[in-house]
Amino acid sequence: MAEGQKVSNQKKHGGGPKTVEGKQRSSMNSLRHGFTGKTVVLPTEDPVQFEELIDDYTADFKPGTKVELDIVYELAVCRWRLQRLWNIESYAFELTMSRKRDEVDAEFPKCPDSLRTALAFISMAEETKSLSLFLRYETRLTRRFNEIFKILQAIQRERAKRDPVPPVKPVQPPCQTNSPGPILVPKLSRPEPNPPDRE
Repeated sequence: MAEGQKVSNQKKHGGGPKTVEGKQRSSMNSLRHGFTGKTVVLPTEDPVQFEELIDDYTADFKPGTKVELDIVYELAVCRWRLQRLWNIESYAFELTMSRKRDEVDAEFPKCPDSLRTALAFISMAEETKSLSLFLRYETRLTRRFNEIFKILQAIQRERAKRDPVPPVKPVQPPCQTNSPGPILVPKLSRPEPNPPDRE
């Protein structure tokens, strides 16, 4: 390739990020796109919502290294699985109430919704044992979320000690007072002396 064509191609593609911050952000982006949601998002779930969760967590925690980024992703994935579990639990209640409807209507002709929910709770706890399974998974995921969060906080505190941000000099606010302000006194003009009479 001719030298002039190389220069032309470099100008066309911009040459990539030049600053340290730009290069770091570029490497984060490549890692982000390499993180596939197929290992986390089920076919019945919305991958766009998962990406939004990842973006929100990344924006909130501002990872400065790839290790921090991995931890932020793990935190978001843990939250995603918690939300999935809550969703499954809600549908499990609806499914149990639907399956028990005829049985409940026969025993309670005017059964309020709150009683149907309570009966579904009892059925899930005693018959299918699914409620204890939900609670066990929720406890495990919540514990893991808190563990990851503490690890991330510790790592970011250590990084802040190594790379301290220079303090911003506070701006002195203007002095506030209840005084209405300076009182303007009109300048009094002194009368000029009468000129002497000319003879």
